Amino acid sequence: MSKTQPQEMPIIMNFTSGCFPANGASTKTFISAEPGFSKIVGFMTTDVALESASGLIIKQSIDGGANYDLVSASDTLGAGASVTCLTEVYGNSFEITIKNGATEASALRCLFMLRPI
Repeated sequence: MSKTQPQEMPIIMNFTSGCFPANGASTKTFISAEPGFSKIVGFMTTDVALESASGLIIKQSIDGGANYDLVSASDTLGAGASVTCLTEVYGNSFEITIKNGATEASALRCLFMLRPI
């Protein structure tokens, strides 16, 4: 009997900051996904509140990033809280944006991965 190896979950964003600037500062990443992945799995925690109503935004594109047609997550995150997200993959490119609130964050961590089908 042959041994089956699990498919690796590639990390698409791994961000840790000891000092994340206040007032809407953001960090973004652009990813071209290979076929065979069904979900974006993410975790984020911070010591201060992110910008309300748009602290975490995940956009997807079906044309390689020329147009972002689907906003698949838009969450706010309160001080000292954590958030997880599980988003269906529809596009082949992604943009993940994190927007900080009015207070500088001294501890911000996030990790986003692609989960295989």
